[in-house]
Amino acid sequence: MKNSIILLGIFAMLISCTKDEAKSSLDLNSSSITIHYDESYKLSYTVTPENSEILWFSSDEYIAKVNQEGSVSGQHIGETDIKAKTTDKEAFSKVTIKPYFDYFKEPIVDFGSSMTYVKENEPSNLLNEITDGLLYEGSSIYVDYLMYIFESQKLTSASYILSDNILTVNSTDFSTFFKERYNPFGVADDIVMYRNNEMVVAIQVYEGVLMVMYIEYTSKKSNDYITEFKKNREKLIAQLQ
Repeated sequence: MKNSIILLGIFAMLISCTKDEAKSSLDLNSSSITIHYDESYKLSYTVTPENSEILWFSSDEYIAKVNQEGSVSGQHIGETDIKAKTTDKEAFSKVTIKPYFDYFKEPIVDFGSSMTYVKENEPSNLLNEITDGLLYEGSSIYVDYLMYIFESQKLTSASYILSDNILTVNSTDFSTFFKERYNPFGVADDIVMYRNNEMVVAIQVYEGVLMVMYIEYTSKKSNDYITEFKKNREKLIAQLQ
């Protein structure tokens, strides 16, 4: 008899727990949202119990951030997940930051990779190969040439020589093209720089040529990137002469 009472008590507790779990819920108004880097979107939700505390998280704040009211703000092009969390429930919304402009795609930026790797993965037409560089035909109406530069057989930079078609692009739009992808990193010697966690993007008009160079980002000072840019620039110009 005593064992029966104990079993009935355990059974009652299980039923009670099941009911409590059934009452707990968290749902977002949208499982996916798409905005630009300078836009925001307020996620709304339904939660049970209604007084539950909700915490918000972004899996990649470089792409999008979220405050503790559920307002998502775009940062840079890409995709990330926003998570809303109570003590026992989670809900997610996939966030896509879309570009305003897409003049050209990033080249291969697997810094440290071999020349063979680049040749196997770069789809553009190879025009010339030298000991420390590969020169390709541009694959966009805005790009005349693409050059990869190597040191000790390892990729150190990739550069675009832009075509005259870029002159038809509004300067504000051209600036936005970079801002929606990278963070400003400074200006020196007429070289404008942006960066993310992986690379520095340096832009300059030199001898009538507009070039965009991608260099691996490390802990170096910005002046060191200027020096590296100029060194690689000379190799690039030599190939175009």
